[in-house]
Amino acid sequence: MANQFDDDDLTPYELDSPAPVAQPSAPSGGSTFRPNPSRGSNPPEFGSASGSRPRPVQDDRDETTFQPAKSSGREPVSRSKPKPQSSLHSTESEVSFRPVKSKRRPEGEEDDEKFAASGGPSLIERILFGKVGTKQLALFYRQFSQYLMAGMDVPQSLKSLQKHFKGRALGPVIARMIDAVKSGRSMAEAFEREPQAFDRLAVNMIRASESRGAVPEILVELAEIQEFRARTVRNMASASIYPIMVLSAAALCLLVIAVFVGPLFNGVLADMIPPKNRGNLILPTQLLFKFNQAMMVMGPLLPIFFLFGTVVGIWLAYKTKTGQTILDEIYWYVPIFGKIQKFVDLSRMGRMLGALLEAGVATPDALALTAGVVRLKPFERALIEAEAATREGDEISPVFASSGRFPYEVIGLIETGETTGNLPRALTRMATDYEERATVMIKSLSTLIQPIITVGLGLIVGFIAIAFVGLIAGVFTSLSQGI
Repeated sequence: MANQFDDDDLTPYELDSPAPVAQPSAPSGGSTFRPNPSRGSNPPEFGSASGSRPRPVQDDRDETTFQPAKSSGREPVSRSKPKPQSSLHSTESEVSFRPVKSKRRPEGEEDDEKFAASGGPSLIERILFGKVGTKQLALFYRQFSQYLMAGMDVPQSLKSLQKHFKGRALGPVIARMIDAVKSGRSMAEAFEREPQAFDRLAVNMIRASESRGAVPEILVELAEIQEFRARTVRNMASASIYPIMVLSAAALCLLVIAVFVGPLFNGVLADMIPPKNRGNLILPTQLLFKFNQAMMVMGPLLPIFFLFGTVVGIWLAYKTKTGQTILDEIYWYVPIFGKIQKFVDLSRMGRMLGALLEAGVATPDALALTAGVVRLKPFERALIEAEAATREGDEISPVFASSGRFPYEVIGLIETGETTGNLPRALTRMATDYEERATVMIKSLSTLIQPIITVGLGLIVGFIAIAFVGLIAGVFTSLSQGI
């Protein structure tokens, strides 16, 4: 059974125990994040214990030179290959985190395939713990970033997180991540090994942040994305309680009327009104008579089968590319729900595109990754067109303006960000604004739907009442004619 935990797990985000101070230890075989000194810091003194440097030798000119060790008749041979240094360095004077590759990392495509295939979750994990939820991911990202900012390395942070998530769906996932990191894999490869827990966006953001040295900051961004998803789902669930209860009660009443009242209605009509006079009945009476006939033949399961078939048909159609395009285009113009989905997609687009650009991902690649995250096809097509345009050297705002899918304030913000060079910050502000709009609309969803439900139920009740009045009028007309 899936382990559930309430919403209080998300706030506040505190460590279970104070983060221990990272102690210097012997280098392990795993991938760790070691703080690099900034450019302005002084280099370590030669001859210190921090590394094996050649000792300075004083020559006759009182200058410090380096004298390599001499061998008998052979050239000195380096026994270890120099480690490649990343060409991307932070210009700030902050501590950066850089993945250090282990020498024990397996090479070759065979090892990579075996590594990817060894990911989870297994069937037993799904039965015992269930699916990795949005709340768990939000808490995982938030605490992981706090551990790294406190100076802990990746394996030590993951071990602490494994204790916290023991007995939950993320517990076995973190255990496999620890094994992957200790075997010499990078964090991005450890994330990519668990596609059921971490989506493609998280993997690419972690990969970009590793080369840039900003893993803790990206983890904070991922935590905010998951927190917004959790809030959206929670608000949608709370706002849908009233409409679902009212519609369920209305459906039950209609089912009772169709099962018990419908046969009486048809019996009176068949006995009291001859077939030649039934064409003179009003339209609601004739429609209700035919509906009752179908219910008597098929039984009360007809509306259930009809509803189930409709839902399954829409779901199957949405699985196809053409069906998804058509249904998204229809959903784009649906009142209330279509507007909420637009706000959610715009918030998601701004948050993720801004985080990717801030992480150092190229603009075309960031647009391509964001296109795979939004739900509505019109937004996805616009992002793909913007990707093609930016690869040719164009800007994003003209493509968004020509698509006709984005509000004018979104285009203005993006244009301002491109002009000033602060596009990630502008996108983050846009995401925050549309998150607030979506939250307000979702919280007031029951208030917005209540008039629609009231009008719909009124139409159904009025239709049945008019049909019965038409039946009574038809019976009196038949009696007056001497039947």
